[in-house]
Amino acid sequence: MKQNNLSTSIMFGVVALLLITVLTLGIIVFMKNKPTAEPSLPEASAMPAASETPPLSTSTPTAAATETPTPTFTPAPKGVVCLDPGHQKTTDQNREPVGPGAEEQVARMASVGAENKDLNILEYEWNLTVSELVKAELERRGYTVYLTRSDNETGLSNKERAEFANGKNADILVGIQLDAYSGSSEVKGVYAQIADTDNPYAGERAAKNKELATLIQTAVVEATGAKARSLQTGNNKLALLNYAKMPACVMQLGYLSSPEEASLLATEDYRNKIAIAVCDGIDSYFEGK
Repeated sequence: MKQNNLSTSIMFGVVALLLITVLTLGIIVFMKNKPTAEPSLPEASAMPAASETPPLSTSTPTAAATETPTPTFTPAPKGVVCLDPGHQKTTDQNREPVGPGAEEQVARMASVGAENKDLNILEYEWNLTVSELVKAELERRGYTVYLTRSDNETGLSNKERAEFANGKNADILVGIQLDAYSGSSEVKGVYAQIADTDNPYAGERAAKNKELATLIQTAVVEATGAKARSLQTGNNKLALLNYAKMPACVMQLGYLSSPEEASLLATEDYRNKIAIAVCDGIDSYFEGK
């Protein structure tokens, strides 16, 4: 009887232990699977506004940006001008065709130019001096300028001077010269020689030749008060004009045979006035192109 009671007690103890174990396992499983509570949102006043700009990063960039260099800009010249300081220190009586394809021959460089012995003015020297003044001023104004000669010893024919200008693709060719008239010391003034419509070698440029010469003459006359003489258009024997492939003129800027005008031409002030005026006339020509 006692043995049966003991067996019954042991059985109840085992059952109780199993129930406790099952209950404990159930609690553990429930706790593991319990959902986590959602975090509460911050109050609206603490949230950044949508329109606010995000703060700039203060971190050091991994590589510095490379700046693109600004390209160098070289403006095109206002124009290309060739100046011919007329004559030279020596003459050249050898012959050359008067124009392209011509049978007629003329002296390559017939003379050294005019002179005034009283004032010791040699035209070929004066021509170069003034041409250099014109060149410097034109370059200051933005032109590209070439001289057919840069010294008095260089020997060039009239054809070679025109071909030099052609080779430089000059827009215009302007001869710088003086004149003299043995018949009267009263003759003075400024004029130009150009190829006109009747010129068989350069007549197609007659209108531009005249425009260029007239604008330069007008500027010189206004600046100096010199007399304006008529344009010379009838001489077709000027190889310089006949071979030029661009508008061209030879400016005769005064008479060394006139004591009054020669005295002015001998002064630096008057030469500067002429040089500036020639540039003004060239400016007017290019402004009208």
